[in-house]
Amino acid sequence: MNKIILALVAIWVFSPLFVFAVPINSDVALTPFKGQIIIRNQAKYTRKANDPTEKDRDMQIWMFPNTFVYGLTEKLAFSLTAPYIIKEQKSTSAGIRSAISDSGIGDINLMSKYRVWSKDLSGEARRISLIGGLELPTGDDKAQLKLGSGSIDPIVGVLFTRQSLNQEFDIDLTYQFNTEASNYEFGDILKYNLAYQRRVWPWKLPEKGVYSQLNLVFELNGEYTQKDKSAGSLVKDSGGNTLFISPGIQWVAKRWVLESSIQLPLIKDLNGNQLETDYAIVTSLRLTF
Repeated sequence: MNKIILALVAIWVFSPLFVFAVPINSDVALTPFKGQIIIRNQAKYTRKANDPTEKDRDMQIWMFPNTFVYGLTEKLAFSLTAPYIIKEQKSTSAGIRSAISDSGIGDINLMSKYRVWSKDLSGEARRISLIGGLELPTGDDKAQLKLGSGSIDPIVGVLFTRQSLNQEFDIDLTYQFNTEASNYEFGDILKYNLAYQRRVWPWKLPEKGVYSQLNLVFELNGEYTQKDKSAGSLVKDSGGNTLFISPGIQWVAKRWVLESSIQLPLIKDLNGNQLETDYAIVTSLRLTF
């Protein structure tokens, strides 16, 4: 057994594969090498407040998505994301401050990515990929603070990446078709992201050998959600548009990426009496095998 473990460690350390230095909160058109495995462990904290009602609600959300990516071919990859979620909401009623909380597995995402176009220039790669998949109802939609939608929801999207040795530019659009469950239907979701990252160290790459690097990342992350429906009627306190500015930093090594980002809302245009996002903090570690 010890020999097997040592062999696996040796393969992980000395084989020539590298981790992609991709954005923190966006997706990319890049696909893994054939047979490559990428594991991403992420922690995200979100604070919501600014309740327009007299209840003075505020919410804290801790989310821990774990993502497994496998390169089936040079162009086709599959991924599975399973999040663990903790929610806590405080509110005031009759002058008394109280709290409710729920925790558990959220909805699992099963996704595929296929590269449909590529162009390689001197020191630069350009890619366009399509994604498609399903969000599965593994989260508890009966909890007071819902952990899932209770429905099977298709997801489609298109991604563009332009990557060189010094910098990277990414755009992605995804659309989630939410369906009805238990006489309730969450609004469809359009996500739109733009990301730019720049290597700031080392400023000049070594002529040979393995190196690590430090990247600065700048993203705009948007989410437009249609209104929910309950028993076929629109829910007025639902839906809207939020756009975040998301600066971040990455430390990229041969086999791993350690990264962190803060998301601050630029646009908060929500319908009715909803909590607004004050900020979100994201930290993650990506490993490749």
